[in-house]
Amino acid sequence: MVGNHLSSRNRSAFTLIELLVVIAIIAILAAILFPVFAQTREQARSISCLSNFRQTGLAMSMYTQDYDETFVNVNSCGFAGSCYGVYPQDQPWPLVVYPYMKSWQIFRCPDDPNATDSQLTMDPNTGNPDYNAPEAKKEWDWAWRVDSGYNYDWLSYNAGPCSPTGPFKIATLATVNRPANMILLVDSTWGLSGTSVQGGGNWAIDSPVGPPDLGCYLGGWNLTSNPEVWNQYGGAWPHHTSGTRFNVAFVDGHAKSENLGQLMAGADPTKYIIYDMNAYQWSTN
Repeated sequence: MVGNHLSSRNRSAFTLIELLVVIAIIAILAAILFPVFAQTREQARSISCLSNFRQTGLAMSMYTQDYDETFVNVNSCGFAGSCYGVYPQDQPWPLVVYPYMKSWQIFRCPDDPNATDSQLTMDPNTGNPDYNAPEAKKEWDWAWRVDSGYNYDWLSYNAGPCSPTGPFKIATLATVNRPANMILLVDSTWGLSGTSVQGGGNWAIDSPVGPPDLGCYLGGWNLTSNPEVWNQYGGAWPHHTSGTRFNVAFVDGHAKSENLGQLMAGADPTKYIIYDMNAYQWSTN
């Protein structure tokens, strides 16, 4: 009886070859499935970010309706005012729009690895941590580093000379000829370290080519410069699909993903010209 029992146990055990075959099968399945899981997670983050863009665009639309169909100013002091970047006088647009949203998470893109309280609680002028600052100062810090970069070149800018007194040119809905085709917000970055994004997003981004009377300009799209320069795309940045696509919100409220070619359609940033205004998505025309 004992011999028969041991014989039965020996027959039911795996051999070394069988174990190796099972391990090999598991390894093959893992190699197939893990990239799929990673792509699924990345797609989920991109979809979540796109949803945030839609909600931010809707909040900006509600603000616009409440203020005689006038778009929000990029920041209250502009780029040349004596209070530019001064707390609390200078109010970047996310602080103005925040009451329509009541959540800072909506301003943040899950595909931005730096979109966290600890990374964003930095003074925008010095880069020093503000962890012990009052809550209002922390929110002021966060507002400059939102992932949704504003198309300020065409919607809220200094017209003519770059001076503290303006004139500030803030667009109205009546001046936007194609709201379904005009960019409002784009994925952005505060800066680059090597080829990696750092510091969160950027409240304002440059268009490939600005309007003729644009006064204060942050630098434009320097496509021919070192790719480590943050304003290679005017501060916009492709956070999605392995760094190939940008999430974009439009003036009419819809949002979608676009590639670099779509964002530059109708313009040549290297020559600073718009050659097809119908294809160019940044202009009010």
